[in-house]
Amino acid sequence: MILVCGGSGFVGSHLVRQLCQDGFAVRCLVRNPVRAESLFQPGVQLVQGDITQPASLTPALEGVTAVINLVGIIQEAGGATFQKIHVGGTQNLVSAAQQAGVRRFVYISALGTRENAASRYHQSKYAAEQLVILSGLSYTIFRPSVMYGAGGEFIRLLFDLVRGPVIPVIGRGENLMQPLYVGDLARCLSLSLSLDEVDSSIWEIAGKEPMTYFEMLRKVRNASGKGGAFIRLPLWLVRPMVRLMEGVLSRPPLTSDQLLMLQEDNVCDVDRLQGHFAISLVEFDEWLQQHRAGVK
Repeated sequence: MILVCGGSGFVGSHLVRQLCQDGFAVRCLVRNPVRAESLFQPGVQLVQGDITQPASLTPALEGVTAVINLVGIIQEAGGATFQKIHVGGTQNLVSAAQQAGVRRFVYISALGTRENAASRYHQSKYAAEQLVILSGLSYTIFRPSVMYGAGGEFIRLLFDLVRGPVIPVIGRGENLMQPLYVGDLARCLSLSLSLDEVDSSIWEIAGKEPMTYFEMLRKVRNASGKGGAFIRLPLWLVRPMVRLMEGVLSRPPLTSDQLLMLQEDNVCDVDRLQGHFAISLVEFDEWLQQHRAGVK
């Protein structure tokens, strides 16, 4: 039995489908099983729980051989902080897995996670990784790049961005991106449960090839059939605007922490991963051409 935490989200919906196709018995930790029931295919067990509530995890882990923790936030809101969700939630889940005798723990981190990272998001992911590594459990950690696919917020936001007559580009737009098809991550996650050679390891995973942020926007604009003009917004202008939005909006479209991450390259070498997992990564251009009608 595989316990998936975060199964009702974007990555989770693709992962649960992949695990079922690969013959695994799947249980999903959800906060409201009645509301979540329509999100899952028949045969998937639903158990009520929350990784921030330790007492709810014990029944969810009965008979479980592996845990996959997908739970994460990209932006803090109210009491949902990076520290509470990424660090505290992972600690609760690790402790419960240890007590339940779980054999393997799979954690989804993020590309760019490292010690002394600039953003608090990456700092919290690094702290969570360390909890998993030092747990004594057999583990596999994945650090995915930004992800796209059917139902994904990232690709929808890109298409929304290029719809207008003017398309804003923050900074020079020369930072490198390597967008990852969510189905490729789902396949690697499923495969990792059966590959002993990926035990106690960290895997960076991204799309087939890097591109600048500007190139990525241009590809999406071309796929959308729109003809908006690009306008570059210098960082010295964007920073105070972001701080103002953070001060007046409960969920601003961009935060200072996200702005820090936008200034960094988000790429990695995928040759090692493709060799170990025997996977051919989906090309961003190819996916855009096949699915653009469904996102426009």
